Amino acid sequence: MSHSAKEVCKFIECLTLSGDYAGQKFKLRPWQRAIIEKIFDTKTKDGHRQYTDCGIWLPRKNAKTELSAALAAYFLFCDTTQGEIYSAAGEREQAGIVFGKLKGMILNNPHLRKSCKIVSASKRVINERTGSVFVSLSSEDGTKHGYNPSFVIADEVHVWKRRELYTALTTGSEARLEKLILTTTTAGVYNPESLEWELYDYAVKVRDGIVDDPTYLPVIYEAAKEDDWLDEKVWHKANPALGDFRSLESMRRQAKRAKENPRLENDFRRLFLNQHTQQTTRWLPMDKWNTAYEMDCDPLEFIPDGETVFGGLDLAATTDIAAFCLACKHGDSYRLQWRFWIPEERMRDIENTDRVPYSAWVRGGFVKATPGPTIDYGVIVQDILEDSERYNLRFIGYDPWNATATSQALEAEGLSMVKVRQGAGTLSEPCRELERCVTAETLQHGHNQVANWMANNVEVHTDFNGNIRPVRPKHNASSSKIDGMVAAIMAIKLASTQDTPEEEGTSFENLEALWND
Repeated sequence: MSHSAKEVCKFIECLTLSGDYAGQKFKLRPWQRAIIEKIFDTKTKDGHRQYTDCGIWLPRKNAKTELSAALAAYFLFCDTTQGEIYSAAGEREQAGIVFGKLKGMILNNPHLRKSCKIVSASKRVINERTGSVFVSLSSEDGTKHGYNPSFVIADEVHVWKRRELYTALTTGSEARLEKLILTTTTAGVYNPESLEWELYDYAVKVRDGIVDDPTYLPVIYEAAKEDDWLDEKVWHKANPALGDFRSLESMRRQAKRAKENPRLENDFRRLFLNQHTQQTTRWLPMDKWNTAYEMDCDPLEFIPDGETVFGGLDLAATTDIAAFCLACKHGDSYRLQWRFWIPEERMRDIENTDRVPYSAWVRGGFVKATPGPTIDYGVIVQDILEDSERYNLRFIGYDPWNATATSQALEAEGLSMVKVRQGAGTLSEPCRELERCVTAETLQHGHNQVANWMANNVEVHTDFNGNIRPVRPKHNASSSKIDGMVAAIMAIKLASTQDTPEEEGTSFENLEALWND
């Protein structure tokens, strides 16, 4: 039989914390005690714990990890049966966090320290008196079966890309008379195929009485969809530690930034209010974009001759619009200058479909119409070569899709081409760099009318790791072009690392392997 909640709480409050709370005793708050009391004091008729599964949804900075580590310490040192305790996470780095908290608690307690062996290399702790063992696992470590866990911590499942480890651990525990599967996570980006959403959806149904499952305990702290996300009362509802060890002033700063930046609003809602947000969001604040250029300039001759520049080339389809952007590092920001091409014979059709004035842009010099029904890539090559004569054009990043022949033609003329694949892992950093400059109103982009239109179109897709990449809006996706922004992001990616090769003796060709997904 397991101990009572009172005994579990007494043990936990004997533990000493490490990290941000180094030297402090673990002081359980009433809301944490309530969770422990539910888990350990709710019994079946035969006296065993009723709850075998508990799902806890808490926003960031509410000490999910510390509570998980403290419970792991209890099961490792106090449970009356020989236990297998697993802390599982989506990635190896994340998997080690609970282990690190647990290790700190053990090292700060002489009695616990004497009774166990800590193996840091494999992130495990062995209770040498009982044989119980704690092991840290990652979904990247494989999906072998044979587990017989007594206690499982499934940590931050919103970033798990694979569910095989979760399945192996949860099914492996069925033989245990008393076992506990504890899921602790922040809300994820809405994805009906994800493990986190599947678990959340089930937890809500149990909470709301739609599903009758007396073995499952849902603990969900969140703001409702209709709540005002700027209301501090809503913040307190979603964050039980707010104003305690969760800083209210920090929340206020984060909310202020989110109010000023539309993309950060979704981050704030998801990470700090535990609301499931969509994967795509309106990205750039256009009021700041529109103030971030010099009015008294020629947008087509914006970068002075002879400057060191880096290019980004997005060719799209032969019957669509192609874009080339030059980026010049300018202090801690950038100057951007574009070229666009469109097939002359299809221009009117594209204009009617997209409902934008391509013909006026051609007359204004913002777009070049190439002869024929498809874009003449030879014209693009010639125009880029002209730019290479005017500027110190060091490297051109390009999307390898549909660009092999053009890339080879430019390389044959002595230009250095760098593949930049279009995944979030590759593009997130330059996306955030562009976003930073726009938000700070330091980006200089010359007020190119086509680029302005595309900046207004672009949205970002957020993956489970928080990486972002540019995407077209789902509504009118075919007519809401963003090619110029993609080209700019690739150019910024190169320009932002312009000093790296000389300092580290690395070529951009070698960096491709590090950049690309």
